[in-house]
Amino acid sequence: MAACHLPSIDKIAEALGGDVTNGEALVPGPGHSAEDRSLAIKCDGAAPDGFMVHSFAGDDPIVCRDHVRRKLGLPEFKPKEKKKSDKRNGERKPAWSPIIDRYVYRQAAGTPYLQVCRTAAKGFFQNKWNGQMWVTGKPDGPKIPYRLPELLAAPLTARVHICEGEKDVDGLAKLGFTATTNSEGAANWSDDLNRYFRDRHVCIHEDNDEDGRKRAQRIARALEPIAASVRVIRLPGLKEHGDVSDWLASDPSGARLVKECERTPVWEPSTTPPPEEEKEETDPEPKKKQADVLIELASTAELFHDRDDVGYGRFDVNGHKENWPIRSKGFKRWLVRGFYESTQGAPSSEAMQAALGVLEARAQFDAPEHEVHVRVAGHDDSIYIDLADRDWRAIEIDEDGWRVIDDPPVYFRRSSGMKPLPEPVTGGSVNDDLRPLLNVKMDNEFVLTVAWLLAALRPSGPYPVLALTGEQGSAKSMRANFLRALVDPNSVPLRALPRSEHDVFIAAHNSHVLAYDNASGLPDWLSDTFCRLATGGGFSTRELYTDQDEVLFGSKRPIILNGIDDIATRPDLADRAIVQTLAAISDEKRELETELWAKFEQKRPRILGALLTAVSHGLKTLPDVKLDRKPRMADFAQWVTACEGALWAKGTFIAAYTGNIEEAVETVLENDQVAAVLRTYMDMTPDGFTGTAADLLKALNAVASETQQKAKGWPKAPAVLGSRLRRIAPPLRKIGIDVAFDRENRRRTITIAPVRIRETPSQPSPPSFSNSLNDLERTACRHPAVTDEEATVTGDGSGSDGDGDDRTTVTSNPLKNKGGDGSDAGDGIFPNLTGRHVCAQCRGDPDGKERPVAYGDETIWLHAECERFFIQAKMQEQGIS
Repeated sequence: MAACHLPSIDKIAEALGGDVTNGEALVPGPGHSAEDRSLAIKCDGAAPDGFMVHSFAGDDPIVCRDHVRRKLGLPEFKPKEKKKSDKRNGERKPAWSPIIDRYVYRQAAGTPYLQVCRTAAKGFFQNKWNGQMWVTGKPDGPKIPYRLPELLAAPLTARVHICEGEKDVDGLAKLGFTATTNSEGAANWSDDLNRYFRDRHVCIHEDNDEDGRKRAQRIARALEPIAASVRVIRLPGLKEHGDVSDWLASDPSGARLVKECERTPVWEPSTTPPPEEEKEETDPEPKKKQADVLIELASTAELFHDRDDVGYGRFDVNGHKENWPIRSKGFKRWLVRGFYESTQGAPSSEAMQAALGVLEARAQFDAPEHEVHVRVAGHDDSIYIDLADRDWRAIEIDEDGWRVIDDPPVYFRRSSGMKPLPEPVTGGSVNDDLRPLLNVKMDNEFVLTVAWLLAALRPSGPYPVLALTGEQGSAKSMRANFLRALVDPNSVPLRALPRSEHDVFIAAHNSHVLAYDNASGLPDWLSDTFCRLATGGGFSTRELYTDQDEVLFGSKRPIILNGIDDIATRPDLADRAIVQTLAAISDEKRELETELWAKFEQKRPRILGALLTAVSHGLKTLPDVKLDRKPRMADFAQWVTACEGALWAKGTFIAAYTGNIEEAVETVLENDQVAAVLRTYMDMTPDGFTGTAADLLKALNAVASETQQKAKGWPKAPAVLGSRLRRIAPPLRKIGIDVAFDRENRRRTITIAPVRIRETPSQPSPPSFSNSLNDLERTACRHPAVTDEEATVTGDGSGSDGDGDDRTTVTSNPLKNKGGDGSDAGDGIFPNLTGRHVCAQCRGDPDGKERPVAYGDETIWLHAECERFFIQAKMQEQGIS
């Protein structure tokens, strides 16, 4: 009813017992008192009945409108009847059903042409190939038969079997038959198809129903004038609506089918004109909604989800497959491009969001789960490395070597900033190609640098943290850039330290390697975060715009840190770190950065190839590698030990890693005020300490200087001191000071005592060092009496099993013979375990870096780098090879 047929607003207010305010009638609502003014009425010609109502009391608007009509004497409102669907029988659009089969029709040259998709509800729809991707709709050109290349390749003497459906054709093709069919169902054979059967011997298989028989007769009439022979095969014993696939279930070899074809006579046209056949009626489809078009376009993609239920799409682009999260820019751009190809228009943001929601639901509930990787993945005893190139190729590494492949069996994803790796080549050498580009002075330093690279190329951790320190201009950032470019190149390779855990794990989610510049002064919370990231940890936060949903991040990642000051100053990070101090570079030896990068890019494919060869060697030998003693990062040590046979002499890495662990321990203790004062206290008190934390704090305050006590990090309370001691107990134990905590009768006591380091129960033969590092320079040492050819390397002297709870440190000592070793007073055997003592090998001035080593029934003091030379000399004295 139009508004002009209504009384004026004043008359409406009068009729309903109300007042007019600001052009609206405020009247009593239905069932309210006469004083009530909770119902507002406004005339509106665009409204269905000429006016609009609003109830401030929350009354039902339909009830309010009916109330107004009755008061005004208006007729009852009757809504217009909705038109029935134009579809036959008024049926609604069928419910969605997952795709279970895709049949690709190819042109004679093998180029994709048409894709028929079959759903679980036995529905079918088609996509066409636009030269780069599948888009919704039928091809613009003529029809072609299914499996056309195989049909054209078959000799003219071979029988060609025409079935009703691609599934039947594939079943026959697997048995060696030449078979084909047409698209769009039984009643849609096209004359475009006839020419492919000229001079062919054709067998047309009927489905056991009326439509199947009509189809067979129509095809026979179309082909009889041009084919060499035509037979219509009616397979006996088929169930109602049965087809060739049902027959093959009881005839898996197809032998009986061949006999049925042989005994069937050649088809001859009837003299009676055929009844007029009707093609399947196809009603004009209503215009599809944009969201429906997008969902149909996505049907060409393989949907799946990861273990966190994040939906992904895998689709063809220019002949290769790409994997993108459904909510990512990559997937959205692919959908928009397909939408434009199909409609020559752009989808609205609302349609895109609706379609993505449906696709995410399908990926989570109707699609399989696959693990998704960034840059490096493992699968079936092989390692795969994403080249991150335009063709989505990958490197496959196994025991037999490595190769570049086009379609890896794992699922990689890409993130912004990822840059491609070069295609590796053989013939490279880390010594000849990589070492000249790095500011490396010592063999051990280079060994550990390569060890970090080998660990980073592994698909699973734990990974060591590479901590690079040195003064300005020592090429720390250049080394970090080169190392990352060999494993996980990125447009922003080095970044500033993150401000929160959330930032760290977001970066870990999108990159395989994390590299941070100027990491000096690492906060405690960030040091702990890097520890969790190196050996396995996670982070959770509330999902945006939700109250209860949680977003989880879990990763293990290789990390590079560089800074001027010591970085790994906390024991837990030092245990996981490879610490390297880079030497200063003189102005005369400094090179231009552009020249270094040019050399690196030239040699990068060779360096990568050499690393991949070592990784392949590691995969082959890893099952046979057994470490005599397992350091904190035992998995890392075992992996590099397995790889090193392709690079240098066995045992070289463990020797270098052992020395690095000892240097890291010393760095931790030097940077801890409590440890420094405690070492001084133990020098003054050889018998150690037993008492409460309060007693120990008093004892240490008596030793500490006033400056040390006023320093920010000095503990002011016994509880703080106890916490600090628990943290530094493992590194103290490695230098011969044991810290133990006990509780008795509600009294907590701390016992600090010197440790007597035991002999190992075995006599390992140290590996030869004569082929060290492919003829690299040998590390300078303090002992001219022992030559490089005589030198050997020993096992790890740290004695840590990874948990930091050992009460003793076990040092490898192959000398089990306690007598006749030729020792005398000049051997430097000292009874005190905690003071600064003369090294029994180099006999230089004490520098505080000597450590106790069990030798027979005595304890001697040796520098870490002197130990292996001392042992070698004693073995030569006793004639032990």
